[in-house]
Amino acid sequence: MAPEHHLSHDAECAYYQTHQNNPNDAGYVRFLQQLWQPLQQRLQPNMQGVDIGCGPNPTLSGLIEQEGWTCALYDPFFYPTPWQHGVDFITATECFEHFHAPRDELTRMIAGLNDGGWLALMTERWRDADHFFTWHYPRDPTHVVFLHDRTLAYISAEFNLTLRYHDAKRVAIWQKNAAQTRGTLAFNNPASQV
Repeated sequence: MAPEHHLSHDAECAYYQTHQNNPNDAGYVRFLQQLWQPLQQRLQPNMQGVDIGCGPNPTLSGLIEQEGWTCALYDPFFYPTPWQHGVDFITATECFEHFHAPRDELTRMIAGLNDGGWLALMTERWRDADHFFTWHYPRDPTHVVFLHDRTLAYISAEFNLTLRYHDAKRVAIWQKNAAQTRGTLAFNNPASQV
């Protein structure tokens, strides 16, 4: 979405406060399991992570900690204290579509991830133009960027990650390779079609 159409910080925050997601919602917990189950299979004991974009009622971090891992919280609106770099995994569920500067956000996340660590994103991907124009995601006024299946390969190449898992619709899990290098293409380059 063009920046002039982004909501103001206060309007965006007010919109997020209308969300009813919480740990007591069994349907929401099942929804998050789409990311947590495949990520959990890849984690080793004593790994530490951060849940980015956790919202006002953190839920995924609770699931993670119930299973014995440590998971910090970060959300620019509700948990704005900067998180400590050097984590073993990062989760970002249903927040990538809200990133006004996705390249910058990915750069920050990957810089804070240990070599061999895991980046787990959950955001519904669009398929084709017909799907995009009838899809509910663009109708949310806080959704400003949208991923496609091709974006997964782009992120892998640009950020020196290996895509280890993805489902058909919304979950992708990468592993950070050693000797991290930064890509050169801009995320907002329309010619890249990602």
